[in-house]
Amino acid sequence: WREDFHHSGLFLGASCLDQLSVIAGKAYLNLTAQVDIPQCYLTKHEKHCLVLPLPPMLHLAATAYTSSSISVPRVPFSRCSTWGVPHVASYGRTVYNYLGSGIYSLSASVEADLEAQVFNCPLQIAKRGTLQTSVAVGAAVRVGNITVTKLGFATNVDGVVQPNGLHELSGGITVDISDEFTLVRGPLVAEGFAEIRMSARAMVSSPTAWVHSVYSQLPSTLIGSSTGLCMAGQKTATEQFVSKDVSIFAAADVALLEAACCPDGSCAPPAGECE
Repeated sequence: WREDFHHSGLFLGASCLDQLSVIAGKAYLNLTAQVDIPQCYLTKHEKHCLVLPLPPMLHLAATAYTSSSISVPRVPFSRCSTWGVPHVASYGRTVYNYLGSGIYSLSASVEADLEAQVFNCPLQIAKRGTLQTSVAVGAAVRVGNITVTKLGFATNVDGVVQPNGLHELSGGITVDISDEFTLVRGPLVAEGFAEIRMSARAMVSSPTAWVHSVYSQLPSTLIGSSTGLCMAGQKTATEQFVSKDVSIFAAADVALLEAACCPDGSCAPPAGECE
């Protein structure tokens, strides 16, 4: 409950989270400050509407109000992730490795109006000689007409660096930024909603000094028409290579990553895949 309420953005502008209690399946809030409370909000699986006898702008002192839940049908979700050097756990629950630098489509769905891409950087690993591999050093998500990018530990929304916190954008899109990850959640549609989570960690051997892992979640009903590495297999990963001219990364971000990763213009898919 607490995690759902936190990510719903209900408590923006007030410190009410610690005053939340759940009794017999209902949430009770003790509000002690003026808070702009939305009439309805989304948690991970449900839509909630507050039962308020007063308008949503309140100035209360230790008064309890309850939340009634209006359930949205629970739909099955499929999950995909990429991490390491690099590994992909596809929506079909198979795990494969692939080689390649430059920009790749990780997951794209026309119905969800969403696409996630990663920028891979070549990496030399001293193991039984020198092993050529790659790591993700940039991640970008387009949902609707909004683009969210993560390069290292900075998160940009439409090219502007954003501070930590929950950002409610147009069209029901939310971006939750913390020191650990950036979570992009698409608007609720009939099939459910999509989530992309991008995280970063320091890595001394990476040319950028960081690496990314990306997690994608889509309603399972949308998987059949989806594309990207999350749908590809080991032998077809190179088909997901994206030209920088049509990628969702900003040109300035691509230039920055290319300067660090492949200044000679070598960011390109390899001739073969790794086993």
